[in-house]
This record gives sequence, C-alpha cells and structure tokens, in this order.
Amino acid sequence: MLAALLLPASGLACPPSHESETAASALHAVLGAAGLSGTNFEVRESGHVLNARALICDGNRYILTNDRFLSGLGRTDGNWNWTKVGIVAREIGRHAMGHVVYRGERHREEISADRYAGHFLFRMGASLEQALAMTEFLPEVLSSSHPRKSERVAAVRGGWRDAGDVVDSGGALAAP
Repeated sequence: MLAALLLPASGLACPPSHESETAASALHAVLGAAGLSGTNFEVRESGHVLNARALICDGNRYILTNDRFLSGLGRTDGNWNWTKVGIVAREIGRHAMGHVVYRGERHREEISADRYAGHFLFRMGASLEQALAMTEFLPEVLSSSHPRKSERVAAVRGGWRDAGDVVDSGGALAAP
C-alpha cells in the first residue's frame, strides 16, 4: 500500500530544522503547474514515511516525503508521474481542509482528500485515467483507517469531474 507509514501515527517526530531544497523544488513545481502560488507549509525529507505525509508539529505545517518518492515526482520525458503527484495532492488537501489533526472521522477525511486530489490533478492537466493512477495500488478492502478502494476511486473521479464542470460552464477554475 503506497500510503502506509513506516512508523506508527503516534510515533512521528518533528522533522529536522532545515527544509529540503530537492523536496521543496519538486513540490513547488507541482503547485505551480496546478496554478497554486505560494504555500503555507514547508517540505522536509523523512525516512519515516513511505511516500508523503501531512504533519503539523509545534504549530508549523509540513509535508514529509522521502528521497525514493521524490526521485520520480517531477516531469520525466515531458510527463508527470501522476501517481506520485496525486499522492502529494492528497497531502496538500489534508492541510487545506484541516484534516492533519485526527478528529475521529478518518473515512470521510480520506474521501475528501481523494476528491481534492482529483480536482487538483485536473488543474494540472491530467486526464481522468491519469488522475486515477494514484488509486492503482490502494487496497480493495475497508479498514479502520481507510475506505474501500471503490469509494476512493469514485471520490477522485468526482473531484476531477467537478473541476471539469466548472471549466465547461465557462466559470473560472477556483482552487479545489
């Protein structure tokens, strides 16, 4: 499973004090392509996450990521790695929607983050198939922390279509 953590959720420590230039560069490229300028969080490398994770620590907002995940995030041969960009979009969505602090509604928050990612990916120019690439490795079954894959696929599809509906109706594409 791509979104699994290597440490228990309660075991994440505050990240190191220096921001990773590589991580920040990759994330800002994604944000720029989506038309979102500026961020109110920092990107830090961490060997304690499998791919990417939103975190608030000591009042600061972070996206943690690791070197392996970052190595294929940006454009390769003119194309984005849509699976990885989708995962990052989910973590940006967690910050944007205030889901970084667990409030006991985990399934609803997972669905919201998936929907946000679909919208974000549309903004970056992803086709529906490309947007759904982030769901390829999700488990099929319901767990205590995550909804069924079919629900998450529907959420990504819904977010992507909602963003397309705004454009089709002649409206300006707003932030997800």
